[in-house]
Amino acid sequence: MLKAEDTDLLIRLSKLCEFAFVDEPLVSVCPIRHKGFDRQAAIQRIDSVGILLQKHWHDFSQSRPTLARLLSLLGILHLRVGNMKEGRSYVLKSLKVWPFQRYNALLNLLASVFGVRGYNLLRRIWSYFPW
Repeated sequence: MLKAEDTDLLIRLSKLCEFAFVDEPLVSVCPIRHKGFDRQAAIQRIDSVGILLQKHWHDFSQSRPTLARLLSLLGILHLRVGNMKEGRSYVLKSLKVWPFQRYNALLNLLASVFGVRGYNLLRRIWSYFPW
Protein backbone atom coordinates (compact mmCIF):
# COMPACT_ATOMS: atom_id res chain seq x y z
CA MET A 1 0.00 0.00 0.00
CA LEU A 2 1.38 3.38 -1.02
CA LYS A 3 1.66 5.88 1.87
CA ALA A 4 3.19 8.64 -0.25
CA GLU A 5 0.02 9.50 -2.13
CA ASP A 6 0.85 13.23 -2.30
CA THR A 7 4.24 12.62 -3.90
CA ASP A 8 2.74 10.13 -6.33
CA LEU A 9 -0.02 12.60 -7.26
CA LEU A 10 2.49 15.42 -7.86
CA ILE A 11 4.62 13.21 -10.09
CA ARG A 12 1.59 12.18 -12.14
CA LEU A 13 0.31 15.77 -12.37
CA SER A 14 3.72 16.99 -13.53
CA LYS A 15 3.30 14.80 -16.61
CA LEU A 16 -0.03 16.40 -17.49
CA CYS A 17 0.42 20.09 -16.76
CA GLU A 18 2.76 22.74 -15.45
CA PHE A 19 2.49 24.13 -11.96
CA ALA A 20 4.46 26.67 -9.99
CA PHE A 21 6.03 26.96 -6.58
CA VAL A 22 4.31 29.37 -4.20
CA ASP A 23 6.82 30.75 -1.72
CA GLU A 24 4.41 31.36 1.15
CA PRO A 25 2.79 29.02 3.66
CA LEU A 26 -0.73 28.14 2.59
CA VAL A 27 -1.34 25.56 5.31
CA SER A 28 -0.08 25.29 8.86
CA VAL A 29 0.55 21.76 10.11
CA CYS A 30 1.41 20.75 13.65
CA PRO A 31 2.99 17.28 13.42
CA ILE A 32 2.87 14.99 16.39
CA ARG A 33 6.39 13.93 17.25
CA HIS A 34 6.90 10.64 18.98
CA LYS A 35 9.97 10.14 21.08
CA GLY A 36 12.11 7.26 19.99
CA PHE A 37 12.18 5.09 16.91
CA ASP A 38 8.95 3.74 15.45
CA ARG A 39 9.90 0.51 13.70
CA GLN A 40 6.47 -0.04 12.17
CA ALA A 41 6.43 3.48 10.67
CA ALA A 42 9.91 2.88 9.22
CA ILE A 43 8.77 -0.40 7.64
CA GLN A 44 5.75 1.37 6.09
CA ARG A 45 8.04 4.09 4.77
CA ILE A 46 10.33 1.44 3.24
CA ASP A 47 7.32 0.00 1.43
CA SER A 48 6.18 3.44 0.22
CA VAL A 49 9.59 4.56 -1.02
CA GLY A 50 10.06 1.18 -2.72
CA ILE A 51 6.71 1.48 -4.50
CA LEU A 52 7.46 5.08 -5.56
CA LEU A 53 10.86 4.06 -6.92
CA GLN A 54 9.39 1.14 -8.82
CA LYS A 55 6.42 3.09 -10.16
CA HIS A 56 8.39 6.19 -11.23
CA TRP A 57 11.86 4.73 -11.87
CA HIS A 58 12.16 6.33 -15.28
CA ASP A 59 11.30 9.78 -13.91
CA PHE A 60 13.69 9.52 -10.96
CA SER A 61 16.49 8.19 -13.13
CA GLN A 62 16.41 11.46 -15.10
CA SER A 63 18.00 13.16 -12.07
CA ARG A 64 20.94 11.24 -10.61
CA PRO A 65 21.00 13.27 -7.35
CA THR A 66 17.27 12.64 -6.79
CA LEU A 67 17.57 8.92 -7.53
CA ALA A 68 20.61 8.67 -5.25
CA ARG A 69 18.77 10.48 -2.44
CA LEU A 70 15.85 8.04 -2.64
CA LEU A 71 18.10 4.97 -2.80
CA SER A 72 20.06 6.31 0.16
CA LEU A 73 16.85 6.94 2.12
CA LEU A 74 15.68 3.41 1.38
CA GLY A 75 19.04 2.00 2.47
CA ILE A 76 19.15 3.98 5.71
CA LEU A 77 15.59 2.94 6.57
CA HIS A 78 16.55 -0.71 6.03
CA LEU A 79 19.59 -0.24 8.27
CA ARG A 80 17.47 1.36 10.99
CA VAL A 81 15.09 -1.61 11.11
CA GLY A 82 17.99 -4.08 11.17
CA ASN A 83 18.09 -5.23 7.53
CA MET A 84 21.84 -4.62 7.30
CA LYS A 85 22.56 -6.48 4.06
CA GLU A 86 19.65 -4.87 2.20
CA GLY A 87 20.44 -1.46 3.66
CA ARG A 88 24.10 -1.61 2.63
CA SER A 89 23.05 -2.68 -0.86
CA TYR A 90 20.80 0.37 -1.34
CA VAL A 91 23.31 2.81 0.15
CA LEU A 92 26.04 1.43 -2.13
CA LYS A 93 23.72 1.75 -5.14
CA SER A 94 23.01 5.36 -4.17
CA LEU A 95 26.73 6.14 -3.95
CA LYS A 96 27.30 4.57 -7.36
CA VAL A 97 24.50 6.66 -8.88
CA TRP A 98 25.72 9.91 -7.30
CA PRO A 99 28.94 9.77 -5.23
CA PHE A 100 28.74 13.49 -4.31
CA GLN A 101 26.15 12.99 -1.57
CA ARG A 102 26.29 14.42 1.88
CA TYR A 103 28.20 12.47 4.51
CA ASN A 104 25.01 10.80 5.80
CA ALA A 105 24.99 7.92 3.33
CA LEU A 106 28.66 7.13 3.85
CA LEU A 107 28.46 7.33 7.65
CA ASN A 108 25.50 4.96 7.72
CA LEU A 109 27.27 2.58 5.36
CA LEU A 110 30.38 2.54 7.56
CA ALA A 111 28.36 2.12 10.76
CA SER A 112 26.49 -0.85 9.28
CA VAL A 113 29.75 -2.82 9.29
CA PHE A 114 29.39 -3.13 13.08
CA GLY A 115 26.13 -5.06 12.87
CA VAL A 116 22.73 -4.11 14.25
CA ARG A 117 23.85 -3.40 17.82
CA GLY A 118 26.90 -1.41 16.77
CA TYR A 119 24.88 0.50 14.18
CA ASN A 120 22.21 1.44 16.74
CA LEU A 121 24.84 2.52 19.27
CA LEU A 122 26.56 4.77 16.72
CA ARG A 123 23.21 6.27 15.71
CA ARG A 124 22.51 7.13 19.35
CA ILE A 125 25.93 8.74 19.70
CA TRP A 126 25.40 10.75 16.49
CA SER A 127 22.11 12.08 17.83
CA TYR A 128 24.08 14.22 20.28
CA PHE A 129 25.90 16.06 17.49
CA PRO A 130 24.19 19.00 15.74
CA TRP A 131 24.85 18.00 12.16
